Amino acid sequence: LVGVLGYLWLRDQALTGGVVAGVEVSAKSIDALPSIWMRSVRTAIVPYERSLQHLSLWLQDLGPEIKWVYRVGSGLFLLAGVTLFLTGRRVAAVGLAWWLGALVPVCLIAVRAWPGYHRWLVIGLPGFLLFIYRAGRAFLPPKPAWGVSLVALLLAVVSTQFSIPVWRTGGSLFGQMVEENPEISYGYLGLGAYLLEVGDNARAEETLRQGTAQRNPRPDAYMFLARAIAAQERCDEAVETSVNRIAGRLPGHVAYSLARCYHVTGDWKKAVDAYRTCADYVANCASQLPVAEDMLSREPKPAVDAPDSAGSDMVVTAPPRQAVATAPDAIAAPASAAAASAPATQAPASAPASAAATEAPE
Repeated sequence: LVGVLGYLWLRDQALTGGVVAGVEVSAKSIDALPSIWMRSVRTAIVPYERSLQHLSLWLQDLGPEIKWVYRVGSGLFLLAGVTLFLTGRRVAAVGLAWWLGALVPVCLIAVRAWPGYHRWLVIGLPGFLLFIYRAGRAFLPPKPAWGVSLVALLLAVVSTQFSIPVWRTGGSLFGQMVEENPEISYGYLGLGAYLLEVGDNARAEETLRQGTAQRNPRPDAYMFLARAIAAQERCDEAVETSVNRIAGRLPGHVAYSLARCYHVTGDWKKAVDAYRTCADYVANCASQLPVAEDMLSREPKPAVDAPDSAGSDMVVTAPPRQAVATAPDAIAAPASAAAASAPATQAPASAPASAAATEAPE
């Protein structure tokens, strides 16, 4: 009872936009429902996709003909539910209603630029299995029905075991997403963030550049690209990459990475300026600012021209520049879609960069 009531509350919040800001019932989301229903049936029966899915682009690419096919298929499912209920197979009808109803909130999310799909099937899958089993009993004797159920169970177990290695690390998960959906930038973002985490900065840059070259690239992909460039000590290029990519100030983990780039390369003037831009919302920027200011104050003055006693010009050369203090470890920061898209209040000096942001959504 608690589970059912909790689900009904979450469903109500999803329909009204109470939990997720900006989610609302619209003509676009209602139009997407038949397509979501039919794709979910296919995914439940033949789960060959093993990575995160981004349905908004899939919906945009659907032609009018296939949309009508999905509408007809959805209508047949609804007709089957009514027929089962009127003919006394009410358990099967309830299972089908459970399955279709649980997918209604998915259409509200799918029409937006959110990754994630498979987790939304979990709530409705028991209803779908109940529908298949109870409806199938009308056409199969008990023993064959049990046999079919056992085979289906074994196939589900095998499919799960086959997918587990894909979800084991951010590299394998987002690598699989890039392979299955090379046109979607989110996979490149997640894979690039994972490569940053493990210190493969050159590959992270290459991957993130591929992501920004896709249709409708995510703004946070440029943020992580800036971090990858900064990690290779190309500070000015990293700053140029991050400029005007998102509204407002930079996320904390990005601002700190750019400042640290100037820090480790010994450009104390730019390091001080960069630390000052993020000192009010990133704790590490605030703590490193006095260090950079102190190093800047110790820098020798530039060479000046001064006449000697005989009136000739004598160049006064500055002493050799003081060695740069050893910099702390390279920065890593969370790479979830949420961490990438919203300014952080604090960016730790060393934290995992693995995406799976984002729960981004999935």
